[in-house]
Amino acid sequence: MRQRGISLTDIVVLVIDASDGIMFQTEEIVDYLHKYQIPVIVFINHKKPEQTDNETNLNRIRTQLQEKGLTPLEWEGETIFVSGSAKKKESVNNLLENILLVTDCKSNLQHPTNGVIIDHYLHSKTGSVVTELLVQDGKVNEKDTIFLNGKFSKVKMIYDLYGKKIEMAFPSDPVKIIGLTSSTELGDRFLVINDNDIVKSLEKELIPYQEKKTKITPPPVTKEKNNINLVLLADSQNRLEALTEMIKKKTSSKGGFWIIHRAIGKLNDSTIDLIKFTHSLVLSFGLQLNQEQTKTFKENNISFFSSNIIHEITAKIEEIISTQQEEIEEIEEIVGTALVKVVFEFSKGNIAGCQVISGKISRNKRVYVLQGKEEKKIFVGEIKSLESNKVEKNEVSSNQECGIVLKGFDKFQTGDKIVAFQLIKRNVNQT
Repeated sequence: MRQRGISLTDIVVLVIDASDGIMFQTEEIVDYLHKYQIPVIVFINHKKPEQTDNETNLNRIRTQLQEKGLTPLEWEGETIFVSGSAKKKESVNNLLENILLVTDCKSNLQHPTNGVIIDHYLHSKTGSVVTELLVQDGKVNEKDTIFLNGKFSKVKMIYDLYGKKIEMAFPSDPVKIIGLTSSTELGDRFLVINDNDIVKSLEKELIPYQEKKTKITPPPVTKEKNNINLVLLADSQNRLEALTEMIKKKTSSKGGFWIIHRAIGKLNDSTIDLIKFTHSLVLSFGLQLNQEQTKTFKENNISFFSSNIIHEITAKIEEIISTQQEEIEEIEEIVGTALVKVVFEFSKGNIAGCQVISGKISRNKRVYVLQGKEEKKIFVGEIKSLESNKVEKNEVSSNQECGIVLKGFDKFQTGDKIVAFQLIKRNVNQT
């Protein structure tokens, strides 16, 4: 988010606490300043105004920034340093004068109107899509045609950031626009084109592009057992970006997240089909799911989690990661063994006359048959009938005699063992 914000600015005022000096966040911002070659003024803020002229602190910060490539003018560099107190409003005029000195205003009302998207979200009350944009050249009027991400939209209404309706936006104005239908990302560029002939020509040229873009191709289904497919929903582009970054940071070496799709607001039928095909989990941040969406998810057996609180979303992600990292194995637990003492031959199938030599033999347990001196496993299946004293039983205990009929096997031999077992799941990481 810091990087995107810096990339859109004309000048940066870097405020540094005189006592703390250079922090990790400051180093990150300085790297972005060099990357985008943004002019910068450093304002050293003193919490204690009486220490404004403390040369020790000032020189320490100058040295730290010089090591980062921002050399002060006083040291024959190009970076302006201003020392003052925000609390006492000291050196504010000096700061403003230097901003005017450094700023090279490139905006021009005569240039084609263009700018950048700074947010995109659903209005909480009306449900309409609101696009926040920053005008950088020209001016935006009501009923203008805006070209954004291969689509044309009409500006229906313009509001300032305080919600006041206006008819026109000028360079450097951040405004809210109603009427843009294009899906967008933060930082996307827009252009105003009001020539109908150009618009019609471009729309014709863009038809193949739009068909390719709107067609959702299901990704290959991963074979990784610890991979979780996600579809992310949010009520604004900023929240969607924050959710995406959090997911990326939480991806672990033992299990990853694959973001299948991201959207602001309601999902269409093709996306629902994609979720079902990829067995995706839906995470919704800041978007209150309506009854129709909740019903659709439940009817299609789609797992979803929704919250307006980022900490609850984080906790859910941690829970998923914890589940991913559990290595579960199934182990065989023997619950009883019966020794075949005699085989009763019948036309409908042979019966094994047995004595239970350990545990219990239950009808609801699976069994396998061990045969020969090597006790080779020759059959795995289920019990069809279990009798003791000619009475059907659900369970026969140790030292009791019984008759056993199996489903799909009757090639018993005297001395065979019929072993009843159950499969239980165990976390291999547990000690």
